[in-house]
Amino acid sequence: SQIAEQNERDQHIRFRIGIDDGLMWSESEPEISEICLNALRELENEDCELVSFEFPQAKRAVDMRNLGGPVSVELIEFLNSELPEWFDALDPVIRQRIKMGGDISAIEYLRRVREIKSARKEVKEIFHAIDIIASPTVPISPPLLSEVSSPENYMKKNLLSLQNTTVGSFLNLCAITVPVGLDRFGMPVGLQFMTRAGSELFLLALGLRIEKIVRDQKRMPF
Repeated sequence: SQIAEQNERDQHIRFRIGIDDGLMWSESEPEISEICLNALRELENEDCELVSFEFPQAKRAVDMRNLGGPVSVELIEFLNSELPEWFDALDPVIRQRIKMGGDISAIEYLRRVREIKSARKEVKEIFHAIDIIASPTVPISPPLLSEVSSPENYMKKNLLSLQNTTVGSFLNLCAITVPVGLDRFGMPVGLQFMTRAGSELFLLALGLRIEKIVRDQKRMPF
């Protein structure tokens, strides 16, 4: 298959895996960060190089997400135009989030679109120094239902759980997640790898390589 062929070609390449000290790691639960770092150390022993780098675009992406980005505006317009009967059927919390995010001026919408385009352009330069960006996929263990029973707590946990994957979405990066262990609750921990858009074949081949390394260490959760 194409993935197997790509994996064979990549066997002797020393990949540069970037790890930043920003929010994707600093806001992850310590246990989850440690599980992910242990997996990365194993990759370092398998001819991968771990590289520290600056990633301010990640915070820009999350800040934009917290404002609603352009996505909420586009979603509410789509629902109103194409599926108007769906809006009232949405979960009340989701419905309120969409309403809040969609209540902006045309000027603010265009500013957000411009900000995202700027961040996407900047992030391309990062891949001159590294090949891949690594982070925990989800920075927290799945919360108990009792922890998300109120809209406020739900919002807080939901935003945090989506934070690291949001970075890839807003910056138009290609991403894959690989399970690398279990936390103290027995929940799977994922290690996310992001790289240039359009690199699906490369990342799928890398995922196969990483899974084998982690499996050989007997830490595969599945």
